Amino acid sequence: MTSKATKKGFASICFAAIMLICLVFMTGSPFLVKADEETTVAAETGATEIWSYKDLVKLADNPSGSYKLMADIDLKGRVWTPIEFSGTLDGDGHAIINASINQVGAAKHSVYDGNMVSYDTSFSAFFSSLLNATVKNTDFLGMEVSVDTNEPTFAGGIVGYMENSTIENCSLYGKVTLYSSGAAIGVGGIAGYGNGSINQVNSDMTLVCVDKDRDHKDEQFLGGAYAAGFIDLTNSTVKLDGYDSDHGYVHNGGLVGMYIQYPEGVEHEGAITGNTVAGQITFFEDNEDRRAYCEAYIGEIMNWSFAYDDAFSEENFTGTEVDDYNTVLLPHNCTNPQFEQSSVASTETENGYSEYHCTTCGFSYKADYVPVVGNYVDPDDIVYGVNGVPKAAPAASSRKTWPLIVVIAALVVVCTATFFMIKVRKVKQERLNRKAARARRRIEWEE
Repeated sequence: MTSKATKKGFASICFAAIMLICLVFMTGSPFLVKADEETTVAAETGATEIWSYKDLVKLADNPSGSYKLMADIDLKGRVWTPIEFSGTLDGDGHAIINASINQVGAAKHSVYDGNMVSYDTSFSAFFSSLLNATVKNTDFLGMEVSVDTNEPTFAGGIVGYMENSTIENCSLYGKVTLYSSGAAIGVGGIAGYGNGSINQVNSDMTLVCVDKDRDHKDEQFLGGAYAAGFIDLTNSTVKLDGYDSDHGYVHNGGLVGMYIQYPEGVEHEGAITGNTVAGQITFFEDNEDRRAYCEAYIGEIMNWSFAYDDAFSEENFTGTEVDDYNTVLLPHNCTNPQFEQSSVASTETENGYSEYHCTTCGFSYKADYVPVVGNYVDPDDIVYGVNGVPKAAPAASSRKTWPLIVVIAALVVVCTATFFMIKVRKVKQERLNRKAARARRRIEWEE
């Protein structure tokens, strides 16, 4: 029979194992990711944390604030309203995915063309406007901007209009489509129009610009990085698949549609250096008074006040002009599209996505992006304070470690109990052996 001390020792070991399990769940160490550790990092920078779509839309409530993404934000199934932003958004390596935009922002700004004719213009993109703002360390994947308007409009992937603002260390993949009958229209992969800085941005965008007005000449701009303006563009990689159907004056460029000082008379030595471009622009200019600018670098240069690369390569860019003015140029004109879908799963370092391939004409595109494994947080898991600010949220990776934690804890308990029982049996057997030995000696002595 087991002694009281043995029972007490067994109970102590079981209690210690239970406390170990509790400690793992409470502290997250070494297997559980703690949200409050990330919360502290954001708090130290004075940034408001963004964990979900619910948090992201609050940028419009305080557009001059400082924000930090704490997870990938999936906007699939929602329509994003472009906002004018004057704060800081630090993606911290996270992504905003599957954003869909089908309208212009509320704010308008004045832009002008190469003849210094001014236009009161609307803008569409994820941000309609950036004013003294910074957007950095953010991926925009599966962007879908599609706007149909009758007013002067510029559209872009990240921003429609930027003023004294910076976009850096970002990437984006998607499509921008603009149908407009306005007198000035433009489409840019990253930005539409303005001034500021774009640095270390990788973009791979499909761009479509369609002039709906056949009776009046417009000023049109299309650029792989930005459509028009005075934005410094440095150390960026630009890929584009561009289509421009215009009945006015065309200004197309692999990097920039038209480079022009903005605002007029600004004293700034610009820079367009360290960039690469690859892709194509197919266009028509239905206009007897022809311009038809389409260059790999910049479509039309109005001001040579910038540093540039003499060694810039045009080998990977193609500009093609067509003379059929009745057919709108699009990336996909298949009359009987038959799409096959294939999926690429997300990993711990790369986003997943679906690829759709038309077996009729060969056209393909990517959509329906999936967050990086461990970077997405279920909105139901987010805890909000009384002021509506998220105060804690378990990272997705922490939830996936719970089964591992339970298994490890169970193994600890089982191994400890097994070891203890073996030890108890050994001690008990040794006692029986000593008792038997004493009995034999007593018999031998009596004999």
